[in-house]
Amino acid sequence: MKKVSGKSAGFTLVELLVVIGIIALLIAILMPAMSKARETAVRTACASNLRQIHSGVVMYANENRGWLPPRYEIKKRVLTAAEVALGYKVNTLEEGVQTVLERYIGTQVFRCPADSGDATSAIPVFDRFGSSYDVQGSRVGEPNKGKLNMKSSKHIAVDLFNPWDADNAAKVAAKIAAGELGPTKWHKNFTNKCQGDGHVMTVRSHDEEEYEEK
Repeated sequence: MKKVSGKSAGFTLVELLVVIGIIALLIAILMPAMSKARETAVRTACASNLRQIHSGVVMYANENRGWLPPRYEIKKRVLTAAEVALGYKVNTLEEGVQTVLERYIGTQVFRCPADSGDATSAIPVFDRFGSSYDVQGSRVGEPNKGKLNMKSSKHIAVDLFNPWDADNAAKVAAKIAAGELGPTKWHKNFTNKCQGDGHVMTVRSHDEEEYEEK
């Protein structure tokens, strides 16, 4: 700031533009770093939830001769008669995997920090149906699939949506028409999957997902 006749003079227009330019440059530099830090924090919190869910599944299995908790459908909101006959159940606020495992791990671990609803509603899926995660379980009609498998290749609990599943609008619309939740991008470019041995892997593409599931 310059002194003129013993009095303070304001910044010139050029000086103000220089300051504004510097601030804009700093924002441009910092924004990607802040976005990446936020994504990392959300991924870490989500992975922590999945590990706790895995612990709950293991504790349930230990008390029930190795059986997984009952399987509840979270993506499917409408069941066919054949699915009902096979023992399919829809996850609800009143009854779902979160209520079965509540005594072991509580219910808040079933809320993904990125849960922003689905393609039909911005209300979080957790608030509507009790869980942001798809958790494996046992069905009366499928007894051979009901035991806990702690192999690293077996999924136990996964993020409800893969971000790449939301890229095809026609497929999203078809799922909604079939009575399912419509995929949307909770995580920008990844999905978390907790395996049978308790480790969480972060998958970043459809091709990588298919490779991991072979």
